[in-house]
Amino acid sequence: MEDRMSIIVFSGTVDKLMAASILATGGAAMGLEVELFLTTWAWRRSARTTTRPTQRSARITKSMARS
Repeated sequence: MEDRMSIIVFSGTVDKLMAASILATGGAAMGLEVELFLTTWAWRRSARTTTRPTQRSARITKSMARS
């Protein structure tokens, strides 16, 4: 029998997505076959490809570019 891990993410909050990714990464590092199932809410949140930078992150990026 093969060792496997299945994770169901039913909410799109950042803390739950982060916890699921940490568990999945840990399982994969241990040699487990990992399945991640995202419900519609979780998938919508994780599928976002564009985010608006906050003013603080924009200032940090500009200051790093000057260095």
